[in-house]
Amino acid sequence: MIQISMIILRTIYHYSTASTSEAAYIIGGLNHGFYTSNIIAQFKNDAWSQFGTLAKGRYMHGSISLGNEFMVIGGRSSDGRLVYFKNIFGYKSFFSDVETEIWTYTNGNNKIINPTVSNKQYIGGIGLYLVPFDFCT
Repeated sequence: MIQISMIILRTIYHYSTASTSEAAYIIGGLNHGFYTSNIIAQFKNDAWSQFGTLAKGRYMHGSISLGNEFMVIGGRSSDGRLVYFKNIFGYKSFFSDVETEIWTYTNGNNKIINPTVSNKQYIGGIGLYLVPFDFCT
């Protein structure tokens, strides 16, 4: 696993989290206030390392754990470009839709599933809850 500098972790915000009984995870976020992060950082055995890389960097998203997997959904992405930049016309932003990702804690495998979420939906303050399969019936 790749070691992660504490300097990098100190500059990330608007990330999501997941955890197991052995480790905690910081997922994505906004890095230095200008770039979306695609890093999944793992804190395990008193050390930080890079657990994986999201398909797209994202921030203001949500994550939820179930068994040996966690799902990353929603948020905003700028495909690694500056989130905002200033030109002679003012500030411009770059945002793109984000795929829903499922990651496996035990081996770091991941897959992209539907839905792909519009960058204007499911951002900030997302509440994700585990409910029985037949909850709405």
